[in-house]
Amino acid sequence: MHNFSTNFAAIQMFKQIKTEKVYIRVVKQIEELIKNGKLKPGDRLPPEKILANRLGVSRPSVREAIVALEILGLVESRGGKGNFVKNVVSASVLDQGFGHLEEEESPFELLQARKIIEGEVAGYAAQLAHEEDVARIKQSLDNMRNIVGQLASPEKFEHHVKLDLDFHLKIAQATHNAVLFRMVTALFESLQEELWSRLKKRIWRIPGVLQRYLKEHEQILSAIQAKHSDKARKSMHKHLSGVQRDLFGNLLD
Repeated sequence: MHNFSTNFAAIQMFKQIKTEKVYIRVVKQIEELIKNGKLKPGDRLPPEKILANRLGVSRPSVREAIVALEILGLVESRGGKGNFVKNVVSASVLDQGFGHLEEEESPFELLQARKIIEGEVAGYAAQLAHEEDVARIKQSLDNMRNIVGQLASPEKFEHHVKLDLDFHLKIAQATHNAVLFRMVTALFESLQEELWSRLKKRIWRIPGVLQRYLKEHEQILSAIQAKHSDKARKSMHKHLSGVQRDLFGNLLD
């Protein structure tokens, strides 16, 4: 009995090993360069493409890292001029750690998952949606249309985000498959995280982006109404691929 207790206590000392996300490793490296003075307040970071090549990581990982550094208060984006170490970086900011950011999902990986899952969901919805399902999707789209161009305040932005998610959830509901609906719902829970939200707010400032998304949503709905499964699948994939380009640029550049 004594040996069992001793072994159990020893086991409790060990912690589960977690795989560290690539963008967090980028964040830590840049933070360390700021701490040791190699990157000074006001310094401009290398362009994201060059930084990705130098670090041997993907451009989405660098983009995610830059946004995480903004959230931490270490870096700021200055319009089209680039990303800069903030002019004032206090010791308390450097010592705060990454906290919940380490637990957040990668926005790029979320989009990859959404393209795979929601593309198939849209195709399935086109086969199985009832008239009332289509009506609910259309109502969600109409609600979104009514506030396009009215995003002067953060509240309006948050309202549009909710309507956008509602549109996609209504499509998942139209499959009449509870497992698929739970999968999409679980994905969307991660879309409430700060890293994703900060990235999404960036693309909301792109001129005409909401009008483009509205048109793409209309194409998805049209395919579902016409029961064109393949067209619905392709339209959803095209829409989410466009969101990916807006968030991370052309990854082939």
